[in-house]
Amino acid sequence: MDQDIPLPPEKEPTAFDSSSRFAVNGVISGWTTVLQYMREGERWIIYVPWASAYGSDGSSSGGIPGYSTLIFDILLTDVVN
Repeated sequence: MDQDIPLPPEKEPTAFDSSSRFAVNGVISGWTTVLQYMREGERWIIYVPWASAYGSDGSSSGGIPGYSTLIFDILLTDVVN
């Protein structure tokens, strides 16, 4: 898995990166699947195929076109029940 790939030290979060809180059932299915396997403190780079992201229609805002594969760099800092 991607968590075994070492990241260079300069890839630490920057001011551009920001934390987010969200309900697991409120994200795309690709995230829901991945979050089940992540542990607090782990950082993964994930590739979400279009079918597990926004499908053929794209995002409702129009910002992500249909059939888009999405790439995320995720650092899981905390899980709140």
